[in-house]
Amino acid sequence: ILMTTLTTVAGMTPLAIGMGSGANLMQPLAVAVIGGLLVAMLLTLFLIPCLYVIVQNASDWLIEKLTGKRPDPTAGHVEAPAGAGH
Repeated sequence: ILMTTLTTVAGMTPLAIGMGSGANLMQPLAVAVIGGLLVAMLLTLFLIPCLYVIVQNASDWLIEKLTGKRPDPTAGHVEAPAGAGH
């Protein structure tokens, strides 16, 4: 994610600052692409993992309140049913 975003931003920077032929026509597009990529990168790398932790903690709290038991931290692992292959 970082490499793709940074290389695309680096490639679009000359166009965004108005260098090269036809820059006046393509400059708004380059600025929009750079802004969109940077926002999407921040969302992907920071917001989504934080939301995952918040939802997981809320889920654990709700399970504890409804059942009276603490959730198993390994509950995310799928176990094979008894007697299933090796």
